Amino acid sequence: MTDRGKRLLRFGVVGIANTVTYVGGYLLLRTLGLEEIVANCLAFAAAVALQYVAHSRYTFGARVKDPAQFARFLTTIGAGLAVSTMITAHLAGIFGLSDWMAALIVTIVLPVQNYILLSLWVYNDPDTGTHPERI
Repeated sequence: MTDRGKRLLRFGVVGIANTVTYVGGYLLLRTLGLEEIVANCLAFAAAVALQYVAHSRYTFGARVKDPAQFARFLTTIGAGLAVSTMITAHLAGIFGLSDWMAALIVTIVLPVQNYILLSLWVYNDPDTGTHPERI
């Protein structure tokens, strides 16, 4: 398997772990009696933290303690939120898509968007234009 193929596989593993963390955390917090918005925010924050550490170390082999990299990562997360909101709140209505169809489109678009941004911007070495070696 090529290095790119291995990186894509690791990206997918982190994505699945991130989804399980978010959904499991949200459901657990709701079971414990937290309101939806509080449970969502806490589960989302936990998932973002896991995603950053896992992608940094496992997917891209980069340092975790890099403030500029973390800022780029958070910007990528924000871009994902903006795109998912545009799809679910605006385009779905324009094209008459059901909620599940809009959610399906988001689950296809965001991983592609995130992989491109993470690969080319967040974890790209600005001095050499290459990815860090896996640690």
